[in-house]
Amino acid sequence: MPTSFYNGIENNTNPTRNALWVSLSALLYGVKGYDSGMLNALQAVPKFYEAFPQLKTDSRLLGTTTALMYLPGLVFPAFGAWLADKVGRKIPLLVAIFGAIITPIIQAFSVNLGQLMAGRFLMGMFSCVGAVSGLAMCAELSHPRFRAQAMSLQLSMYFIGNILCSSTSYATIAHLKQSTWSYKLPLLLQLVLPAICLPLAIWIPQSPRWLISKGRVEEARQILANLHANGKLDDPLVEHEILEVENAIALEKEQHVGWLSLLKTKANRWRMFIVVHSAAGAQLNGIGIIAYYLVPMLKVVGITDSKVQSQLLIGMGVMNLCVNTGATYVVDRAGRRPMWLSSTLGMLISLIVITGTSAAFTKNPNPSLGSATVAFIFLF
Repeated sequence: MPTSFYNGIENNTNPTRNALWVSLSALLYGVKGYDSGMLNALQAVPKFYEAFPQLKTDSRLLGTTTALMYLPGLVFPAFGAWLADKVGRKIPLLVAIFGAIITPIIQAFSVNLGQLMAGRFLMGMFSCVGAVSGLAMCAELSHPRFRAQAMSLQLSMYFIGNILCSSTSYATIAHLKQSTWSYKLPLLLQLVLPAICLPLAIWIPQSPRWLISKGRVEEARQILANLHANGKLDDPLVEHEILEVENAIALEKEQHVGWLSLLKTKANRWRMFIVVHSAAGAQLNGIGIIAYYLVPMLKVVGITDSKVQSQLLIGMGVMNLCVNTGATYVVDRAGRRPMWLSSTLGMLISLIVITGTSAAFTKNPNPSLGSATVAFIFLF
């Protein structure tokens, strides 16, 4: 439903309550951002390679350790969605947050590479389940007038988490370089954001959509009234939202909507192709090279100082945050398709330049080639 539809309905929103639930969902993406940047940041910490020397000498092990964080994404998002529909969004969310508090302890105090890898796999598993429930809660509890902005805020929080990770690693390099805490502390601090999320998740109401799907309409009405109408049960917006959800659920039951429905009709197959194509494109466009192996890339072009590497990681996170936040406010004006196509073209050009300049540097170690590589990494 377009945002303009709600302009004619009286706005009785409770902004404080809405902000709390949006903050919880956004913090979950901050957790994901911190976790995703962790191994990249740790590659700039000398003591990390001393503790796990296999990662320095065997690129396959480094790639496997990096991938283990994302391997659960092949299975657990579907499991998380099924669980959220079965028992509600709140229980999977709490389990995921609790897991995200425990697994950093496993990683920080790992005595061998196997334990570190197991910790990363478990973190990825809990992250998948939490992301599914968190996204659903954000969409279902946010006021429709600013739901799009609330969803976009999550990616901004992802980059804030990434910046926190890089900053923590930089601080430990600066002050704890000769101690094993230079890599243990950033790993351990992964639990801080989930620990902040935990009390919010305990307090968060159940999903109104899930309650309506279970026939608990009055409970859903009370939650929507509290969040969107300052407790006014007969508010027109509340009535409209309940009717909208009831109609959507009835239509799903009538059409027997399930996973196979994605492939049953030509239109659905086309939609599925667009979803898979755009999602795969977002992961296979070269972003993984920079997101997970920026430190080795910097070493290739002559930047070997661990402090400088960490500073560039922080700078990359800050730039990503600024660009993403700015894009959030212009996407409705500029259009999603033009922004997607233009950014994809820009990434292609940048990646070509990065490949060329870094390859040229290996043959002719000219500082200007290294600087050009770094500049286009930022543009990428």
